[in-house]
Amino acid sequence: MRLTRFSAQDSARRSPENETLTPFCTRLMYEANPIAFLAEQAGGVATNGVGRIMDIAPTGLHQRTPLLVGSRTEMDLLTSMLR
Repeated sequence: MRLTRFSAQDSARRSPENETLTPFCTRLMYEANPIAFLAEQAGGVATNGVGRIMDIAPTGLHQRTPLLVGSRTEMDLLTSMLR
């Protein structure tokens, strides 16, 4: 729960001038990968809307990515709506 609150606070602090990041981008190495690992071990899915978070090869230490986490059925429905 602490990571979730931190992520919400972090996204609220971003300035609207920075168009390269969406409000739901999280740091891949520090936030997205650990949450995705836990979600997948619990039977859920973690995606960036295109593919699995765990399949993303990091290109930088502070690389950011969108993070969508939920049950398999919720994420299947969400990704079908995003396409």
